[in-house]
Amino acid sequence: MHIASFRKRILAFLLDYFFVGYIFSGVVSFIFMGEDYFFTSPRTLKISLIISLIFPAYKMLGEWKYGHTIGKRIMSMKVVSQEYTSITFKQSVTRNGYLVLYFVIPHLVMLLFHDQLFDFNETKGGNMAEVIIDNAIGLFQVIITFIIIACFYFIYSIVWLLIIFMSAINAVDNVNKQTFFDVMSKTLTVFIQKETLRIES
Repeated sequence: MHIASFRKRILAFLLDYFFVGYIFSGVVSFIFMGEDYFFTSPRTLKISLIISLIFPAYKMLGEWKYGHTIGKRIMSMKVVSQEYTSITFKQSVTRNGYLVLYFVIPHLVMLLFHDQLFDFNETKGGNMAEVIIDNAIGLFQVIITFIIIACFYFIYSIVWLLIIFMSAINAVDNVNKQTFFDVMSKTLTVFIQKETLRIES
């Protein structure tokens, strides 16, 4: 077995995300949301929140049960422990658990601020001046909420980019090409012959 390069691991991850995180999750979303798929509502956000767990769960279960995912299988790679044995469920959760936070937190934020963003046009009535004031206040609240969310997503993206960058640096610099999450979970990603991959799976 040879240690897999970080570049090939990124490619395997992108393949996984394309097939499962994008296509499969998109189809599931459309099935459950129906005609509301293209609209934002508390219902669709809650469904999206649940569906956002598909990709992390797929990675955790696939690497624990089979040692690989679709992307890793295509790239002839397998996740093993540092002793080159099958990984435990705990190790799989440790190395992939960050994906839960990455995908779930944005949905929670949108769900939390949904009313402030989309229900501003409801006024209590009254004379023209009161309606104008209510609408102005509502619009101001929407703008403030939008700015808060935009700032959150900017900071959120920067934090994750730094985590990924530092993890990539760590993977490039060490002999076993281990990312930060590999080190935490005491796992390795290795190249393996397709025949062996099929037999061990």
